[in-house]
Amino acid sequence: MQETIADRWRLDVNACLWFRASAGSTVRLASGRAYLIPPPQWLADTMVCERVILLGGSTHVMRASGWVVIQAASATELWVAANGNVPSWPAWCLERAMRWLKRCISA
Repeated sequence: MQETIADRWRLDVNACLWFRASAGSTVRLASGRAYLIPPPQWLADTMVCERVILLGGSTHVMRASGWVVIQAASATELWVAANGNVPSWPAWCLERAMRWLKRCISA
């Protein structure tokens, strides 16, 4: 069983959140309205980028791995549950910052 990492975000109007997610990751909008642009996919020889409108209480599950963009159309609160395959941004940033801090302290 893969570990799931859930991150909670609050976005102001027109704020964007970029993150890398694996297939099966879930975005749940608690309140507000936002546009979700999942990773682009190929349809024959054309790259297709869909745009999903999320309203408060709705959930979207990623069908493919890659970069995801969420743009808030209103003040928004959301949760991102990323599969353990791809670390979520806060966990990734925290881990890297801790490694850097340990090197600075030990120097």
